Amino acid sequence: MSTRFLTGISSVIIIIFGVIPWISIQINQKLGFPIIYSIFSPIAGGISLIFGITIIILATQEIFLKPKQVMTSPTEAPQKLITSGVLQYTRNPMYLGYFSVVLSEFFLFGHILLLVYLVVLALFVHFMVVYVEEKGLEQKFGYEYVEYKKRVPRWIPRLKNSYHVQ
Repeated sequence: MSTRFLTGISSVIIIIFGVIPWISIQINQKLGFPIIYSIFSPIAGGISLIFGITIIILATQEIFLKPKQVMTSPTEAPQKLITSGVLQYTRNPMYLGYFSVVLSEFFLFGHILLLVYLVVLALFVHFMVVYVEEKGLEQKFGYEYVEYKKRVPRWIPRLKNSYHVQ
């Protein structure tokens, strides 16, 4: 992986998980919006954080770090349709992991604007990014991708009846 790729990924991670949540918390405090917190919040936040980071790591490993190097950067088109690992359960594990980490920030800090940020991020990714990506993958891989879409849900994994096809 190139230094440019790692720098780009690091910047995105800092913005998505650091800068925007920090700004959301500052605005939440200035405007006096509610903070939602209970004794279970740290537990829910911890579970959500571990789940999100685990999925991001597994997806990154499957997409970018496997020996065949299917993709070397997120902006490059994949050379092969990847349907193994976490991608046999959900077509968008990286985004699902991102959403889970942002959700963990809401649970851990309780600021309502973090929840609003999560909803806006999820809607943006769902309507802008995923549809563009899916259209491109369908054009590139054709029938193979159409069949993959039939088997594997976009977001919420079906743990039963999932199977692996290479």
